[in-house]
Amino acid sequence: MLNMPVKEIRELISLREEFWENDFETNCYAFALGLDIPENDICKNAFQPGIIAANVLNIPVSEIVKLKIEDRIILDFKVLKLGYKITETDERQNNRTLGNYWCKSWDVLLFLKESEFHFTRVNSDGEMYHKVGYFGIPQKTSIEENEKRGYTFSKRYRLRCWEK
Repeated sequence: MLNMPVKEIRELISLREEFWENDFETNCYAFALGLDIPENDICKNAFQPGIIAANVLNIPVSEIVKLKIEDRIILDFKVLKLGYKITETDERQNNRTLGNYWCKSWDVLLFLKESEFHFTRVNSDGEMYHKVGYFGIPQKTSIEENEKRGYTFSKRYRLRCWEK
């Protein structure tokens, strides 16, 4: 069970890379999603792919962890009502308006290494940033840098979050 409604989680999405407040309570997945809030404010292990969806959809964690990372994050995207598409083109983070609505969009890159994952995010300056684990601070990175760390680039997701 989540400690806050999904709507509130969505409202807390912040795509800044500087002045990240919860360095020790967030990981690369939280950073990629723009969730600069302590993990336990959402639920235990919220920043492990699929855990938010498991709590909303009442799926046992033992079943979620059997899924591929890609399937788990897509479940989270759907539960958080984040539009997404897999893309091969680079795009900066941006905001668009349409009538009374505005849309944040940003690219998240997934890297895999055996059973590990790592996420990066492309920000408004067109640069890629990441947060290494629960003790790192957001910093610039690149696909090559992450591959040197032993990760293999898997997919680029373009996320969209519409707000009124």
